Amino acid sequence: MKKNVNVWFLILFYLVLNLCVKISFTAPQAFEERECRITDEDCSVCYLLNLDGMKGLGHSALLLIDEEGYGSVFSYNGMQYGLVRCLAGEEGIGRMTEYRLDPREVETFLNTGELEADGHEECDDFDRMLYRRISDMQYERIADAAGLYMEVGDQYEQRYAAVVQAEGTRRVEAEAEMENYLQQDLPRYQIYTHNCDTVARELLALVDDEILRYNEQEQKLTPKGNYKNMCAYVSDRWGISRLGEDSLAERILDF
Repeated sequence: MKKNVNVWFLILFYLVLNLCVKISFTAPQAFEERECRITDEDCSVCYLLNLDGMKGLGHSALLLIDEEGYGSVFSYNGMQYGLVRCLAGEEGIGRMTEYRLDPREVETFLNTGELEADGHEECDDFDRMLYRRISDMQYERIADAAGLYMEVGDQYEQRYAAVVQAEGTRRVEAEAEMENYLQQDLPRYQIYTHNCDTVARELLALVDDEILRYNEQEQKLTPKGNYKNMCAYVSDRWGISRLGEDSLAERILDF
């Protein structure tokens, strides 16, 4: 019995060692990097992937770059409920966070993937990017749609603060205002069906027919699955890029 255990231990050790060697000496990537074929537009939109975001499931966000080189990263997350209730499938108001970058910060981000994200770990280190050039009108269309998500989150936070801070009769009124607000037809975060990744691709589809068709026919469950599938699906109107150097954990997650 002891001999059998030792044999299985050696086999397991051999497999783990080979995996570590492979990870250490290769840089796995699903697709070759390539430039975007479109060159005659002034702005850009970038679909971003953080491989080890959301506990290894991945986190998606969008980067918009205007004609002067200024950037905005838009990241959508749940806000109304905690992780346990989200995992149970409850819908709730989400928060669209915007991180603004000047041209120098955009250049640094495109080289490293690193972002000053105010402690939000899902956004502090992106690893992969799909990108294309867009017109200033397309830029505004995406920015306006992202702004609507931000407005919903801001309105919820204001009403929530009013409930927490109020007392007595005013608290009852604030709770009624919150209830009336939540009865409206508002976009809601749902971890499986309306999350960081689906919203990012929803915004992309406002200006790109390929992504619109992808969302209708080809979408996968996780951000990483969608990134890899989109790399295979979209034409060379889209560029493919790695951001910074992968950590050991990111190399493992990229398999």
